[in-house]
Amino acid sequence: MAVTGLECVSFRYVFDQMDSLLREEAHLLGQLRPSLQDLRGELDSMRSFLRDVDAAGESHVMRTVADQVKELIYDTEDLLDNSHHHVRHTHRHGFVGLLQSIPYHLKHFPAQHRIAIKIQDIKTQLQSIMMRRQRYAINLTEEGSSSRGGKGRLHNRHVAPCFLKDSELVGIDRPREELVNLLVNGEQKLTVISLVGMGGVGKTTLARKVYDDERVKGCFHCHAWIPVTPKFEIEELFKSIISRFHENKSEPISRRIDTMERDQLAEMIFEYLKDKRYVIVFDDVWHINAWNEIKHALPDDNCGSRVLVTTRIRDTSGKSYGHVYCLDPLTQSEAWLLFCKKTFHSIPEGNIPLGIEGISKDIVELCGGLPLAIEAIGGLLSNKEKTSIEWKKMQDNLNTELSRNENLGHIKIILSLSYNDLPEVLKYCFLYFSLFPRNYPVTCITLIRLWIAEGFIESESGKTMEEVAEGYLHNLIDRSMVQVAESYDYGRMRSCRVHDMIHEIILLKSEEENFSKSLIKQKPGMCKTIRRLSIYNTQADVLQDMSFSHLRAVFLFGSMSKTCMHKFFSSFKSLRVLSLAGAPIKTFPVEIGNLLQLRYLSMRNTKIRKLSKSLGRLKYLETLDVKGTYVSALPLKILNLRHLRHLLAYHYNTGRDPPFYYTYGVKLPKGIGILKNLQKLSYLEVNNDSAILKELGNLVQLKRLGIVKLREKDGQ
Repeated sequence: MAVTGLECVSFRYVFDQMDSLLREEAHLLGQLRPSLQDLRGELDSMRSFLRDVDAAGESHVMRTVADQVKELIYDTEDLLDNSHHHVRHTHRHGFVGLLQSIPYHLKHFPAQHRIAIKIQDIKTQLQSIMMRRQRYAINLTEEGSSSRGGKGRLHNRHVAPCFLKDSELVGIDRPREELVNLLVNGEQKLTVISLVGMGGVGKTTLARKVYDDERVKGCFHCHAWIPVTPKFEIEELFKSIISRFHENKSEPISRRIDTMERDQLAEMIFEYLKDKRYVIVFDDVWHINAWNEIKHALPDDNCGSRVLVTTRIRDTSGKSYGHVYCLDPLTQSEAWLLFCKKTFHSIPEGNIPLGIEGISKDIVELCGGLPLAIEAIGGLLSNKEKTSIEWKKMQDNLNTELSRNENLGHIKIILSLSYNDLPEVLKYCFLYFSLFPRNYPVTCITLIRLWIAEGFIESESGKTMEEVAEGYLHNLIDRSMVQVAESYDYGRMRSCRVHDMIHEIILLKSEEENFSKSLIKQKPGMCKTIRRLSIYNTQADVLQDMSFSHLRAVFLFGSMSKTCMHKFFSSFKSLRVLSLAGAPIKTFPVEIGNLLQLRYLSMRNTKIRKLSKSLGRLKYLETLDVKGTYVSALPLKILNLRHLRHLLAYHYNTGRDPPFYYTYGVKLPKGIGILKNLQKLSYLEVNNDSAILKELGNLVQLKRLGIVKLREKDGQ
C-alpha cells in the first residue's frame, strides 16, 4: 500500500482549487482569505508528512492516520466547491454593483460564516491528528524497515511455480517452443525479447521453463536469471548480474564489487561478456528506465546473444530493440483442464459430481484464464466438500475470500503490485472501473469525460484535457491493467474493460480507500461517508437512513423506485457525475437543477421527451448526454452552460418502413455560438434555419459535428 497514492490526487485538486480562489477571487474572499491561507499551510505540512510515511513503508498506524487525513481532504474538496460557488455568485461589478450587492452580502453572511467555521473545524482536526501522532511517538524508520522487509520477501513469489513439473502445466507447450526458437535461432546481433502479459498470466513460469530448456543451456556460453524488484537499485542489479555469471561458472568473485561505483560495475560486466554468447533473463521489469540503465552494460559483438525480459509494461524494452511476445490468458478449454488438475486430482477423470460441475465452470470463467487464480482457487476448493452449497458460497464471496483467506492472499499481492506501481494521477482513473459491473465494456470517450468531470486529469501545455486523458488510458493499457474490448474498423479503440480478477482487486482497493461503494439489492453495512455510488436494481428501503450529501458520483444500473429518485435529488450537494443511462424515467427531474456542482449528466436511453429549464442552473456542466431519448429541442437556458464541452442529443429510427435507418437530431436555440467550449455537437437539426449554421463558425473548439436535415443551399 502506498499511503499517499490516492491522497496526493486529492491534494492536487484541493491545492488547485485553493490557489484559484486565492488568486482569482482574492478581492471577494473577505474574512475567508486568511482562514484559507492557514488551512493551505496545514494541508501542505500534512502532505509532506504523508510523503515521509510513504517513503518509510506501510504500517497499520499509518493507514489509520492516512484514512483520517483522506476524509478531511474529501471534506475540504466539498468545502472548496461550495466556497467557489458562493464567492462567484456574490460578485458584483462597479459602484452600482457594490450598492446592489450590499443586501445580497447581508443575506448571505450566514453562509460565509458557516464556511469560516468549517475551515476552522478542518484545521482543528488536522492539528489533532498530528498531536496524536506525536503523543504515540510513531517511529517511521522502525515501522518502515519491517514493512520494506515484507515487501522484499513478497517479490520472491515466483519460486514455487518455477519448479512445477511439465505435467502440472497447461497451455505452455506452444509459447515455450516459440520462445526457445527466438532465443537459439535468428540473427547474430544482440536481440531483446520482451515477454509481456498481465500479472498472474504465467510469464515467470514460462520464462523459467524456456531458460532451463536444454537447447537454450547448450547454445550460450553464459547464463543469468536476474529478478528485478519494482524499486530496484541499479548498483545492486549490476552486482547480481556479476554474481550470477561467476556462480554459474564456479568462478571466484572479487570483493571489490562491494565498493565499486555504478560505472565501474557496468564496465566490469561489459568486459566479462565481451566476445561471449550470453543469455540473460530479467524477470519482472517495471519501468523503461530499468532497461535503459541495464543495456549500456551489455556488449553487442554479433555473437547471437539474447536478453529475455518479462514485464507487465508493453514498452519496457524500447521500440528500437527486439521482439515483443504477448502472453495471453489460457483458452476456455485450457483453463478448465488446469482447474480439473488442481481441484479434482483425486477423482477419476470424467466423474466430476454433477451438482458442482456448472458452478465449477462459472468459477473458471471468473478466473478469466489466469493460471495464478485458477491454481489458487482450484487448490482451495480441492480441500472443501464437493457440495453445491459450499462451492456456490466461494463463487459469491470471492471478493471477501481474496481479502481474508490466506490461501488466496498471494493472488491479491501479485495483482495489487500493478496498482501500487501506478503513478499517483492514474490510481483514481484505474479505480473508476469499480463503478461499473464486472466484464462491463466502458466506452473510452465516456470514461475520459468522466475522469475530466471528476478533476482527475492534469492540464498539459498544448493539449486538451481529452488528449491528456486518452494518454492516461493508453498508459493503463500498456501496463496490462486495462484491456481493449472493441475497436472501430479504422483501428481506434471504442471500448475497454478490466479482467474479471483485476475487477475483484479494484473492488477491494476501492473499499480500502473509501473510493466507491456498490449497492446490489441488499443494504450494506457502512461506517464511512460514501463518495461514489453504483446502484444495481435496489429496493426502496435500501436507501433509507443513508446520507448522500457527500456523494461526488452516482451510477444507476437497472431500475429504481420514484421514491428513491426524489430522495436522491433532494439530498445531493457535491455531486459532479450523474449517470441515469437506461433508467425508467419519462420526465426530466426538476430537482437535477439543484445539483450546482454537476459536470457530467447522462440520461441516455431514457424515455424523457423534454428538458427542464432548471438545466440552465448547472453552470459547470461539461457533458450533457441525452442520446437515445425523445428530446427534439433544447431549451433556451442551455445557453447558460458556458463550460459545456460535449452535447449528445439524437436518436435513431430503425422502423420497418423506409427510410429504415434514420437519425433524428434536436433543434437548438438561437445564440448557440456562445458555447465556445463545445468540442462535440451531435446532431443538430437545421430544419430550414440557416442562421443557426452561421453561428457554428463561433464554435472554434468543435472537433465533431453532426447535422441532419441539411438543405443543398445550406451546404456551402
